[in-house]
Amino acid sequence: MSKRMPQLAPLIGAFLLCLLWEDLIRIFQVPSYVMPAPSAIAAALFEEIAPGEGPVYRFLARATWQTGFAAFVGFMIAAVLGIISGTLLASVSLLRRGVYPLANLLQMVPIIAIAPLLNIWFGYGILGVAASATIVSIFPVIANTVDGLRSVSPQLVELFSIYGSTKQQRWRLLEIPAALPQIFTGLRIAAGLAVIGAVVGELVSGVLRDPPIGAVIAANLRTGKLDIVFSAIVCSAIVGFSLFGLVSWLGSFLMGSWSTQHQRAERDDFGSPGQQRRERRGLFTVLALIGLLTLYAFSVSPTEDQTLVVQTSLSSTSTAETEGQPR
Repeated sequence: MSKRMPQLAPLIGAFLLCLLWEDLIRIFQVPSYVMPAPSAIAAALFEEIAPGEGPVYRFLARATWQTGFAAFVGFMIAAVLGIISGTLLASVSLLRRGVYPLANLLQMVPIIAIAPLLNIWFGYGILGVAASATIVSIFPVIANTVDGLRSVSPQLVELFSIYGSTKQQRWRLLEIPAALPQIFTGLRIAAGLAVIGAVVGELVSGVLRDPPIGAVIAANLRTGKLDIVFSAIVCSAIVGFSLFGLVSWLGSFLMGSWSTQHQRAERDDFGSPGQQRRERRGLFTVLALIGLLTLYAFSVSPTEDQTLVVQTSLSSTSTAETEGQPR
C-alpha cells in the first residue's frame, strides 16, 4: 500500500477537497446560482441537454476531446519551435541579446487581447485555437532551453573541443543531454499553459455546432448553468493533468537513471521517523475534523435553494386554493 500512496495521494486529496466543498455549501446554504455543490455538478452530468440529444457527460466528452486535441497540437508546436529557438539564442550571442528580451512579450501580452486576431488570421477552427495555445506556452520552453544549454560545465565543453568535436556533435552529445532536466521543466510548465491558451481561444471563437470546452463555458455562463460550467472546468483540468503526466512520463523515460536518482532524493527529504509520525498524526487529525464536519453538514436543514423551492410550491398551492374559493 505504501508504494501506491504517491499515485493515490492526488486522488485522495481531490476527494477530500470535494467533500469539504460539499460540507461548506450545505452548512452555509450557498445557493447554486452562486456556487453549486459537487453533488449538484455530478447530478447535472446525467441530465439531458435537450430531448433526444443525450446526457451532458457525452456532450462534455466530445468537447474535451476537441480541446485536448487543440491543446496537444499547440503544445507540440511550442515544444519544437521553443527548443529550436532556445538553441539558436543560446548559441548566438547577438540573437540572445537582441531577440531574447523581446520573447518576454509572449508572456506580457494578454492572450485574450490577441485571440480575436488569431481567429481572423487562422480561422475559427483548430488552427486558431492551436495558435493561441502555442503563443501562451512557448516562452517557458525557450527560457528553460536557453538556461539549460548555457549551464553546461565549461570544463566539459573544453574537453569536447580538445577532442575536436564539431558544434553539432557537442550539441547532440553534451549540451542537449545536460539540459534535458531544465528543458522538461519548461515542457511541464508549457503543458498546463497550452490548455489555458486553447480554452481562451475557444472562448473567443464562440459557440459552434459541436462546441469545445471554451465555447461550452461561454454559452452556459450566459444562461447561468454553473453546474455545467464547473463540469467543463473539471474537464479542462483533466486535459491539463493528462498532458502534464505525458510529459513527465516522457522525461522519466528519456532521462532514465537521472529521474530515478531524483525521485530517490525526494523520498529521502521526507524527514526523520519522528517527523513522519508527527505528520501522520496531523493528517489523521485533519481527516477526523473533516469527518465530523461532514456529519454535521448532512444533518443540518436543507440548502437555501431547496427551501426556496418548498416555499414557492407552498405559496403557489395556497394561491390556487384562494382563487378557487367562491367569493
